[in-house]
Amino acid sequence: MRLVVNPLAAGGRVGRVWPSVERGLKELVSDLEVVFTQGPGTATTLVREAIRSGGRDVGIVGGDGSVNEALNGMMEGDALVDASARLTILPVGSGTDYARTLGLPRGLEHAHEILASPRFRRVDVGRCESTNSQGDLQTRYFANILEAGSGGEVVDRVNRSSKPFGGRVAFFMAIVATLFTYRNRSIRVEVDDEPFAEGRMNGVIVANGQYFGSGLQPAPEARLDDGLLDVVVFGDVSPPEALASMGKLRTGEHLAHPKVSHTQGRSLVATSDEEVLAEMDGERVGTLPMQARLLPGLLSVRVLAA
Repeated sequence: MRLVVNPLAAGGRVGRVWPSVERGLKELVSDLEVVFTQGPGTATTLVREAIRSGGRDVGIVGGDGSVNEALNGMMEGDALVDASARLTILPVGSGTDYARTLGLPRGLEHAHEILASPRFRRVDVGRCESTNSQGDLQTRYFANILEAGSGGEVVDRVNRSSKPFGGRVAFFMAIVATLFTYRNRSIRVEVDDEPFAEGRMNGVIVANGQYFGSGLQPAPEARLDDGLLDVVVFGDVSPPEALASMGKLRTGEHLAHPKVSHTQGRSLVATSDEEVLAEMDGERVGTLPMQARLLPGLLSVRVLAA
């Protein structure tokens, strides 16, 4: 098994404590091969190399961005590079929201417990076409959340910060700062080829999992294996309205707000005549337009034994 480790996760703590963690894991998994990322994008390469070399089991140590890179390393042409490949996630970092939906405990102290579990779960994978920073069309796959609008600005702020007080504080501060500077954009949204929402919006969320932003719950009804994407549109909310609803966003009670719309579907198209940033699994990926659809039951991911 190849385990890809992001040593910079959790503010660099992973790299500092990894030698002691690795010793215990190698006692559990005799064929464990540990490799380290060298920067953005390298997890994708390291995972793909392992699978093409015949490795069935691959793992990733890091946050949501690292999980996204690992997933994209497993994918090729809307299918797994090897249909028998399986993913193990040891979640640690500023954002571990996908692991939260999976019910995985966060922190390296739980690494042994997760790796020892023999249970795997089949889950859906999202596919997105969007415009990258060079203006070219790109295809990427997402495990958890795809978002356009203010969320793209929030992620951009978080990833430029040093996160000295951890992920939850970093996301909260970025959200508050963005609320008072972001100008809502005019966006058109279609779900399953039918018009769903159009007008000035704060953001559009396309969810496979329930959580983002280090514990916020934008899509409380989302399920990783139901074959559906949850689409949540935040309309033309003002900064005071958004701030007043932050508590409900953490508990998942915001769907009743009159300026929030929610539906489910298998595909989405979002377009705008303005520049609208998009983010995927906590990493900025480009701008609108974007098209998303679901690849049901594609990924086998390790979860805790019942």
